[in-house]
Amino acid sequence: MPRRAGQPGRPIERLTDANAVLLALDEYDRMGREQFNACHGFGGSRRFRILHNGRTYDAKSVLLAAYGYQFPAEGPLANDQVASNRREVHDPLARLGFTVSVDRA
Repeated sequence: MPRRAGQPGRPIERLTDANAVLLALDEYDRMGREQFNACHGFGGSRRFRILHNGRTYDAKSVLLAAYGYQFPAEGPLANDQVASNRREVHDPLARLGFTVSVDRA
């Protein structure tokens, strides 16, 4: 999809709805980690984890699925549409009020 004037350059920059993240977390809870990642074709998160209600979640996987909840006509983002770095995984989730841990290993 071509970028319009004033629209963020990376798709993940368009994610602004914390409720979309909560919906993805609910789906993750219902399906479990392995099925959630397999169903969406995600590889899981090696470095970033969301800490929510005493549980941990693969941050990148949840983020990719959340995009599909906010933009259902576009669906979830693919793994290769978001880099596995602080700017594209940690920062968008933190901006929406989520706690994200970073594994430095």
